[in-house]
Amino acid sequence: MEVENFAIRVKTMEEMCEQDRVRDELILRGATFPMIYALFGDTFYAVSNRQKLLGVARKGRTKQPDDDMQEKIWLLWNEYQHLPERERYLRACERLSERYGLTLEQMQQDGLAGALYSIISSWEQQQSVAEASASSKKKHQERSVVPIRVGTTGQQ
Repeated sequence: MEVENFAIRVKTMEEMCEQDRVRDELILRGATFPMIYALFGDTFYAVSNRQKLLGVARKGRTKQPDDDMQEKIWLLWNEYQHLPERERYLRACERLSERYGLTLEQMQQDGLAGALYSIISSWEQQQSVAEASASSKKKHQERSVVPIRVGTTGQQ
């Protein structure tokens, strides 16, 4: 019994370490509080302390990438559909820096991870609204269609 409990605790600790690693990497790449809160549930105080610990200075609002970079972000985001959300953000950030020669400092300064989160959240929200609207229209059309029998002229 003790061996099983120990194994469970070790696994839990490993998962917590991995979660901390992903969180730290995202913060180092410019993740914002809303992003870290959404992905990990951290408070503003916890995020602020983690940024200080990692030596990341926040410089106000993150700027939105231009249309060209947004397209690149979208393509990268879709490459990692198979990954869990946290890992997906991290992989997309890593690939952005690799493909486009962005240093960690540039990503921090531009708040690229935070911008990535903001853009993706916006797109997903727009997609959800569009899907809900399309579904609502389809249901309305199904209710308003009056079936017509084939071979009748409408006259009795």
